[in-house]
Amino acid sequence: MTEKKIAQLDAEMLAALGVVTAGGRGALSPLKPFEPVFSMDAALRRLLQAGLLDSVGKTSAQMQTVIKTLAAPKAALEIDTFGKEERGITIYYADQSPPVAVMQEINAEENLLILESPPSEDEVLSNFPKPAKISEPLFSAELSQEKSKCLAVMLDLQCQAMLAELSRKGEMEEYIPAAIVPTQALDDGLALFASRDETPGWLISGFLDGILPSENLPQPDRDAALNELAREGFIVKVEEGWKLPEHIANWANHAYVYDECALLTLQHDVAEWDTREECLFCARNNEVELVLTRKQNGLIGFNKCTIEELHERLKALVRQNPAFLLE
Repeated sequence: MTEKKIAQLDAEMLAALGVVTAGGRGALSPLKPFEPVFSMDAALRRLLQAGLLDSVGKTSAQMQTVIKTLAAPKAALEIDTFGKEERGITIYYADQSPPVAVMQEINAEENLLILESPPSEDEVLSNFPKPAKISEPLFSAELSQEKSKCLAVMLDLQCQAMLAELSRKGEMEEYIPAAIVPTQALDDGLALFASRDETPGWLISGFLDGILPSENLPQPDRDAALNELAREGFIVKVEEGWKLPEHIANWANHAYVYDECALLTLQHDVAEWDTREECLFCARNNEVELVLTRKQNGLIGFNKCTIEELHERLKALVRQNPAFLLE
């Protein structure tokens, strides 16, 4: 990116800026006026040395405009990308002041950059997953959180079966049938959501866990969720357990590794301390795409849009104070 920075801060400097900034805060503000749990004096000295505060603790004119937005944003769009570069950027939008972008460079010592202006749509997309050269048919679904967990586990178990077959034969066959999944294997996979452990081999479940609400939800009613998924055609009941339909299994056989990933979180301050949040995770390799969404009503989408369509939506969000991403 070709961004110009207004300020470069570490996390303690941003926290100190929140402490010394007078006035109220919106629900989405990164400036928290709480009692600091760090060396306040050292952080204030760094703010003085950076020219962000004067000797009496007043912020510079340029920073006052920034703080106006950061203190009471009406919306915040967070974009985290993982691939050739790992980078996080949050754009804050306010009603009466210009947008402000805060960028985090992964593993940088002073890792928060307040930018002169939000990055252009082209700059945002330059580090965003590109559309895949899809050779496998996509499947799409919109499910409750309970059913989405069961489907994610089934997809991961199919990936594991494919990798086991690849290890046994030493090469990828053109066609690997849907694996039969015993109920106990499903239960083991679902238990990972309760533990929130990052476990190799459970890639899609891990991605889904990343967009679910942070509070621990009750374990799904496994039997009810599986029976509903079967009625809707996303899994098939067999004597020994369950399996995916062949077209979904074939998709999962190519979904065991990803080259580029991104996580979007869009929040709106809709009333006093009442916020609405949507999340979207996308990943791709040369053959398949995975787009997971969590709408404000809690429903989970699997591949309800393509990455190419997502590019167009993201362009519109960066240009203006965003409406909800998934409406």
